[in-house]
This record gives sequence, structure tokens and C-alpha cells, in this order.
Amino acid sequence: MVLSRRTKKPNEYERKRLENLKRNAEKLASLNVHTKATQFLASSNLQRSRQFYSEKKPKIQKIPPERKSLRARGIPPEISGSESPGSSESPEQQTPTNNLDSSLRRCLGPISMSDVFIGIKSKSHYTGLVDKISGFSKNAQSVEGNDSLPLNLESFQLKPENIVRVVPGDATLMRFLPCVDAKVIVVGNRSGHVGFWDVDKEKRDGVYCYQPHIGCISGISVQPSSLSKIYTSCDGGFIRMMDAEKEVFNLVYSSDQPINYLSHHPTNVNYLYFGEGHGGLSTWDNRGGRSAIWNLHTRCITSIDFNSKNPYIMATSSIDGDACIWDLRSMDACKPKTVKIISHRNGVYSACFSPSGSHLAIASAGNALSILGGVEFDDYSLMCHDHKAGDMFSFRAIWGWDDSHVLIGNREGGIDVMSSALGQKIATLESPCLSTILHQLDAHPYQAGVLAGSAGINQALMWTSC
Repeated sequence: MVLSRRTKKPNEYERKRLENLKRNAEKLASLNVHTKATQFLASSNLQRSRQFYSEKKPKIQKIPPERKSLRARGIPPEISGSESPGSSESPEQQTPTNNLDSSLRRCLGPISMSDVFIGIKSKSHYTGLVDKISGFSKNAQSVEGNDSLPLNLESFQLKPENIVRVVPGDATLMRFLPCVDAKVIVVGNRSGHVGFWDVDKEKRDGVYCYQPHIGCISGISVQPSSLSKIYTSCDGGFIRMMDAEKEVFNLVYSSDQPINYLSHHPTNVNYLYFGEGHGGLSTWDNRGGRSAIWNLHTRCITSIDFNSKNPYIMATSSIDGDACIWDLRSMDACKPKTVKIISHRNGVYSACFSPSGSHLAIASAGNALSILGGVEFDDYSLMCHDHKAGDMFSFRAIWGWDDSHVLIGNREGGIDVMSSALGQKIATLESPCLSTILHQLDAHPYQAGVLAGSAGINQALMWTSC
């Protein structure tokens, strides 16, 4: 018996699939695709077979030249120009310009002082600064403000040995350490360097430089009762505290916003006030890590100062053109109570209280110097002063050692002494040793007649009164 196999008739899907295959084959045949692909492969193989490979030539090893010292070659050593009289630095004291690895300075933790020390000095050199700061009196009392202090302005002088390079690059900020029996100047620059100049030492041994920050130094603050803890801030959003006793830079605060200014509350060593971002003023308590922020201005804050007579009265200045006086005892959810607002057409560089707390000096970008006085700071006097030098520098006015004089740099490289009573300039401190603009000044808080300044270049200097 023979079984016959019956073929199944293709369904509709199979029939369409076969038609598509036949149609595609006809299209490929009409385009002659297979022939062109074969010709392309053949030509590529021919070109590959004709490639030439250059023979590697052996490397010729260069023999370095023989180096000999000047003594071996019989040549006397040259005298360096920096060793000549009147020079601002010696070879050992020249400030290096190299920068450290930024990853170390971005560390969200303590950084050893030895890791960010800049220079070729031995460990015994930078520990000399640590030992001196740690040995300062821990019971130093702040100086009370004076209404009048006799001072002979004609006796001020700038000696060549008191002009020293402390940090590489442009100096942006400088402060005296508030110690009674020593003169130590702290200087910051645009690259995150923090330098110390121990004036009482010889120049080659009195300069110490560190680089703990990633950006421009925007604040230096030290409390007289805690001299071993030096706080610095930068526009990269970091606040660090140099603990001289532990030899570390501790991280106090970090933010994704720039820190524009830094100050301590005068009655609390653990309470910090600093400008943050575009017009914000932040507070930070070191003991509990608590913070708060008030939107006081519309643009960045340029100065924060407290009244010595009433530490709850605070003054701020800003690029937005306002200088404001605040009462910290009256606060709401947004900001403290405004006592007074002094508006300017241009940005304000600084607003600082006099030593007695009775006056407020304001320096603005519009070549104006204002002085407020009276019980409610209603007495107002305006002085014209040419201190506009472009965007690179901001001239900050400071008070001297009493309420009678305001000091501010000018565009010719001198220091103008303005009388708060007369409302005009009464003297100018000048020196043939100086030809650069002094945009930062600081008066020694315990030694009348000792004045420090920083120029646009990497120099710090100190005026003294005979």
C-alpha cells in the first residue's frame, strides 16, 4: 500500500513573504549591488597589499653634558642682586610660585600644615611659626576704643627692610595678629596662599607660606583670646581654621557658593559671620555646627564689622551700593532689624566702626568717603577722595588708633589721612621706597603707630612711627 503525501497550499502570510523576497531580488539585480560590492572588496585588498611600512630607525641616545660646579670650573660665584642693600628679599626668602595639587586643598577634612607648606625650608623653619603663635598669651584683652590719641603723623616712615614678599601673586587681604607683644602680619592672595610675616625676625627666617585654599582669599579673622586659631575663607566656598597647636588646617564650613567676607562676633570666639553668595550673610556656631542665612543685600557683601560699644550692632557693605547698620537683637525669619541704610550710586568697598563705636566710615567706588556720627548715626559728612583704580583693586578705609583719623590708600601709592572732625584730608604718608598702590591697610590693634599695607603685587609693608 503506497501512501501519497499531499502538499499543503501556502497561506496568505507565506504567499506575501515569497512575493517580497522575489521583488527584493529583482531590485538588487537591477541595481547590480553584488557586482559593485565584489569590485570594492577587490580594490581594497589591492591597496592594502601596496602599503609600505617604514623601517624603524634606532634611537640615538643623547649623552648629557658633564655638569661641574663653579668651584670646579674655577669661576667665582656671582653676587645676587637680591643680596644688595635695600632689596626686599634674600635668596632664601624668595617666595615660590608653584601651586599644590588642588585635590588636596579640596579635602573635606583636616589638612596637615606640613602638606600645604610652600618653600624649601626645613621642618624647623615652619615649626618656628607654630611655636611662636602657640606661645602667645591666651589671656590677651582687646583694646578699648579711644576718642582721641595723640599721634605725630610726620614721624611715620617706611624702611626698606619693612617691605617683604610674603605670598606669590597679587595680595588680596592682610591682617595683623591681635597680639600685644609681637608684630605678625597675615597675608592672603588670589591663588589660595596664606602667608605669615614675623616682623620681629630677620627677613629670611620670618616668612612662612601655606596654600590651604582653592581660590582667592576673601577673609582673615582671629580672636584676641584665641590666637592659635586663625580662620581664613576663600571664594571657592571653604572656611578653614589653622590650629597652630595641632598643626592642621581644619575644615569649618563648605558651600557651593563663594565666601566673600569673614568676621568673628566680638564676644563669642565660636560664632562666625560671613558673606555667602549674592548678598547672603551666614552665621556659624562651631560648637554645634548650626548655621543660619539672611538675605541682607542683592549682591555680594564686601565687609562685616561690629560696634565695640554695642556688639549687637553690626554694619555691612555690598557691591549693590548699600551700607547698612543692623540690630542683631531684633530678628525675624528673614533678617535682623535695619537701623539705617546708606545708599550709593556705586558699590561700597567697606563700612567700619571707629574704635569707640561712635562713628562709621564708608568708602564707595564713586570716589566718596562718608563718615556718620551721632546717637543714631544721623550726622553725615561726605568727602571726595580719588581712590578709584578699576576692577582689580578695592580701596578699604580703616580707622587709626582713635576716632580722629581715617586712613585710605590713593592712586599715587600713598596713604591719605582724613580728619573726621574737619571732613578733609590733612596729610599723606609717602615714601620713596614705594611706587605701587596700597589698597589694603590694617592698624596694629595694640601698638599705636604701627601700620601695615599690601600692594597690588606680592608685597607687604609696615609703616612705623618714631
